Amino acid sequence: MKLGISSASFFPNFKTEETFDLMRSLGVDVAEVFLTTFSEFEHDFAVLLKERKGLIDINSVHAYGTAFEPMLYNAAERTRGDSERMMQKVLNVAKVLGAKSYTFHGQSRLKKTYKYDLAKIGKRTEELCGIAKSYGVEIAFENVHWALFNEPDVFIELKNQSPSLKCCLDVKQAKQSGYSYKEYIEVMADRLVTVHITDYDDNGNTTLPYKGICDFEDLFIRLKDAGYNGAVLLEVYGKDYSSYIELLPIINRLKETMDKVGVLEN
Repeated sequence: MKLGISSASFFPNFKTEETFDLMRSLGVDVAEVFLTTFSEFEHDFAVLLKERKGLIDINSVHAYGTAFEPMLYNAAERTRGDSERMMQKVLNVAKVLGAKSYTFHGQSRLKKTYKYDLAKIGKRTEELCGIAKSYGVEIAFENVHWALFNEPDVFIELKNQSPSLKCCLDVKQAKQSGYSYKEYIEVMADRLVTVHITDYDDNGNTTLPYKGICDFEDLFIRLKDAGYNGAVLLEVYGKDYSSYIELLPIINRLKETMDKVGVLEN
């Protein structure tokens, strides 16, 4: 596994195109690019990012998805069409950057009483995977406590209906959903292509790694046992640190932990 970072870790204090220099200063050479607004979905911006990233490998892109992803499942053809065009812009950014996957939230759970037809959603997701494939990109559904994939069993039905679908594990979102990351790893297994890490307390409030209760050694061992050998991306919140330089000793300690359990790829 390679340890990297999401550009979301620097939001909102730095612009997306400024984050690559910060990553290099932290000794990171693999990343996820978080596209924070509509103008960052455009082709010219993708070209700018490609120029700025240098030798940093872009594992994945992650869009401000609530702006359009829920509408990809809308019953109205025009609504679906407009949202698909927005998604294609994001996929084009991924293609320009050489990203392997698109970290995806899908629908938001706004109404607690609404019943989701997971079989129907899975079939529609497979259609979206086909669109992504035309850009050389895989869709990776992320577990998110306020979105569709907020419990492990959701992915069981989705992957049954969508053989092309991959997934992204977010350990803090697992905690905030009321589940252990262990339960998510079990259902994700060979579909897992991206892992987001930070730390959290007993109530699910985020902290920097090694300041909360997440057992990172156990996490890396379980990922290894599941056959995962992809990117592990630090995704922290700006509220949890004062200066980005505070992330350097954390990155070094995470690398030490990964090396200890024999999963670190240099």
